[in-house]
Amino acid sequence: APAPSDAAIAGMWDVEIEFVRGAATHTLFLEERDGRVVGQHRGEWLSGEVRGTRTGASVDLRSRQRYEGTTLGYRFQGTLKADVLTGTVDLGEYGKASFNARRRWT
Repeated sequence: APAPSDAAIAGMWDVEIEFVRGAATHTLFLEERDGRVVGQHRGEWLSGEVRGTRTGASVDLRSRQRYEGTTLGYRFQGTLKADVLTGTVDLGEYGKASFNARRRWT
């Protein structure tokens, strides 16, 4: 079994996304089952399902949020260290941004 320090990704995460202009705070509610990660991604106005994988400290999450007839896609790729997850988020046509997430509770 992995060491507790890099083990679980389950919990509620406060996610700060740094855009070229400004920042946004999102929330991830994550559960893990057999290396698969599932949960909810809540933005400032929208929410949607999130799914992905964790291999060791590497995390790859994708979510989709419906917005006025279109779908916003997010792909979070980051590194997990204890209660901090950092990396980049790819917003497709809206470009990439960096993110820094902190676990609020497990």
